[in-house]
Amino acid sequence: MISAQTRAELEPRRCIGYDLVPAASKTQQRARSRSPRASTWSSFRFYRAGLGGLMPAALLLLYFNLLHGSICAEASSVEGFLWITDKDYPDGRDASPDYMLKNAGTGELHSLVINPEVAPPDSLGSGARVRVKISEGRRSMVESVVTLQANTSSGSSRSAAPLHVEALDIITQGASTKTSLTAAETIPQATSSLGDTPFKSAQSTWTASAYQRAKASRPVVDSISMVVFIADMCGRGGGTAGTPEAVRSWLFDSDNNLASYFSTCSQGVASMSKDNVLVLGPVPLPCSGITKSVKWSVTSCSTMDYYGWMFYAEEWAKNAGYDISRYRHRAMITPLKQNTFMSPGSSDCSWTGLGIVGPVSDSPTYRPGDISYVWISGDFWMQPQSWFHELGHNYFLRHANSLQGDYSDYSCAMGFCCMMRCMNPPHNWQLGWGDEIETLHTGNFGPGDTRQFSIPMQSTSAQHMLRIVANWVDTSPSIWIGYRRDSLPYDMVSNGRSGFSTSFTSGTGVINIYSYPGSSYNDASNTERISAMTSSNRLWADNRYGSGLVLRTLVANISHSVVSVCRASDSTELDCFDGKDNDCNGLTDLQDPACKWALPTPPNPPSPPLPPTP
Repeated sequence: MISAQTRAELEPRRCIGYDLVPAASKTQQRARSRSPRASTWSSFRFYRAGLGGLMPAALLLLYFNLLHGSICAEASSVEGFLWITDKDYPDGRDASPDYMLKNAGTGELHSLVINPEVAPPDSLGSGARVRVKISEGRRSMVESVVTLQANTSSGSSRSAAPLHVEALDIITQGASTKTSLTAAETIPQATSSLGDTPFKSAQSTWTASAYQRAKASRPVVDSISMVVFIADMCGRGGGTAGTPEAVRSWLFDSDNNLASYFSTCSQGVASMSKDNVLVLGPVPLPCSGITKSVKWSVTSCSTMDYYGWMFYAEEWAKNAGYDISRYRHRAMITPLKQNTFMSPGSSDCSWTGLGIVGPVSDSPTYRPGDISYVWISGDFWMQPQSWFHELGHNYFLRHANSLQGDYSDYSCAMGFCCMMRCMNPPHNWQLGWGDEIETLHTGNFGPGDTRQFSIPMQSTSAQHMLRIVANWVDTSPSIWIGYRRDSLPYDMVSNGRSGFSTSFTSGTGVINIYSYPGSSYNDASNTERISAMTSSNRLWADNRYGSGLVLRTLVANISHSVVSVCRASDSTELDCFDGKDNDCNGLTDLQDPACKWALPTPPNPPSPPLPPTP
């Protein structure tokens, strides 16, 4: 149901007439055609007066409208803040995100049913302010009648109806789309860390200057503060996932624990300590309820359901005397065997985890005090990569794709489950866990230019990526290059996956090439691994974006790689005296066979000596 304040914002309505009863008299038709809405509400007043009850009046009104077609498909516009949640499944399917709208005027929460043709762009993260145009039509009318009696008897039982979205306009997105960069320019964002404790440089291979450079352009994820709710869902399933003591021990003290996972992959920047994690439970959820006007049930897993579970757990903690305000992440572990009671027989609720893409906020940027939500399946809660992945969503990280399909970049924890691995370079950049060696663009990298870069192994240096913003092309593709080798125990990319990394026993690594269009940390676009260079494949030429880029591997060893980057200006070497490799074939000027014409004509050989005079 939509509130009175929301209805006050409605745009002009569109009405479609029909009739399921024998043709009415001309007098009846004229009366009905004057104003369908006025006729509807005068009929409402008549039925209410005649029957003396609100519910019978509403039911008769519904019957009258269904027969005579006086329901209008109401074209309405609602403005609010978008909450986006990604679902992750053990079979690797790439499910569409779930959308929730927080009404900017009333604070109501609505799940959104969005036509794929008008779905928000991937770059949009939670907290973006949007305006949605919806068509309520007959569905909303029926829902209004069904809930009418409950709403009049108790305001607390009211639950907002889903909104069926016809169009979506973005008002504020937050992510910068700027691609015209100067050599020394940074893109200013929030300048504070995302944690609760100061950065400690002694924990990391980062230098103070590198850390400050990252902070100048984006927040740094340095403290993973979290409250974990262990849910008992009406006694369903196979019981709670574990005791608070068991969960806490697993998070910090087990082999390959989550705290060490964050520390390793961030090179010591991200800290998850026993002082900034609170584990509570079991939280006794009833079978169903309405919390913060969100109607939910434990026997299904719709958007409203899992937000309702979290809202209930937060209220439970508050009533139990816990102060959870200082914890950035709110995580819920569902019971074991969740698929036996959540929509049994369907695979919709067989997810390993859910994560909101960004904060639960009215801003598309992270600010002090913002919180985010994740839900971890009780059947997968002891897989650290599930937590690492879902918590990654909370920082605007979307999935890591490859040319093989969605969710298939095995060099990144935001790709498909289930090997433990760290983030790819563009995701590390978003988190503030890595920085560029340099960013090439049209201002510092001209046609025909060739430059060489030393790219260190990702696990050994803060500045471990090269970025190329090819803004000499209309689409301005942004290409990222990193060097990777397996690193025990958390970054085992090549374990069962060839071509993304090399074994930790290998003397060389893999140079991975990615596409990520974001120029701001809160651009939630997917990353895509588009190619790789190995010891047997030492060249990459762009045949996708038309940038003319050609990369070559010059050195690849246990510590670093050396890569040459060339920007072709012509398809062949036309200028043989400019000192450039114009066609990027690795041959400059007169070295190129195309410049054979410019080679000086060799002098004629000397004539043979005359025979001696007899």
